Amino acid sequence: MLSEIELEFSQLKHRWKLFCELYDKNEDVELLNKSGAHIFGLFQKLVIDDAMLALCRITDPPKSCGKNNNSLNYHFEERKYEMDSSLKNEILTLFESLNESMKNIRHMRNLGISHSDYDIAVKRKSLPNITYSEIEESIELVGEILNKLFNTTGQYLPTTSGTAGKYLLKILSEWHKIEKAKSGRTDV
Repeated sequence: MLSEIELEFSQLKHRWKLFCELYDKNEDVELLNKSGAHIFGLFQKLVIDDAMLALCRITDPPKSCGKNNNSLNYHFEERKYEMDSSLKNEILTLFESLNESMKNIRHMRNLGISHSDYDIAVKRKSLPNITYSEIEESIELVGEILNKLFNTTGQYLPTTSGTAGKYLLKILSEWHKIEKAKSGRTDV
C-alpha cells in the first residue's frame, strides 16, 4: 500500500507520462496544433503548471503555518532518527541535487503561478524559463528519495497501460486522413 506522498507522486508521474506521450515528438505536436492548437496549447500549459505545483508540494518544508506538510522533507524528518548515517547522508545528497533542480521551478511557482508578483506582471522582472529537463530531473530525484525513505525499489508508475495519449494521436491522425480523402485536398 502506497503512502500518501507516494500516491501523489505516482499520480504526478501518470500525468507527466501522458504529457510526454502527446508532446515528445515534433510530428505529434504538429498534429495536435493542426487539430486544435488553442485547446492543446492550453492543455500543455496546464499540465506543465500542474507538474511544477505537484513537485513544489512534494518538496515543501516539513511544516507550513505550524501544520505538517505531506512532503519529502516531513517524511525525512520523521524517519531520519531511525536511519544509519550512510543512508541519511545519501538522502541529504539527493536533497541537495533536488533543491538545485527545483530552484527555477519553485521560483516560478512562488512568483508566477501561485502568486501574481507585481514586478513580474509589469515586466520589471522576468521569470525563469523552465525546461522539461528540470521537471524530469526533479521527478527522477523525488523517486530516488522516496525509494530510499521507504526502502523500496518502486517506479511509481500507474498500473494502467498508459496508451491514452498514443490512442488520441492515432484517432486525430486517422481523422485528418479521412478529411483529406473527403475533400481531395493534399494539405489537410
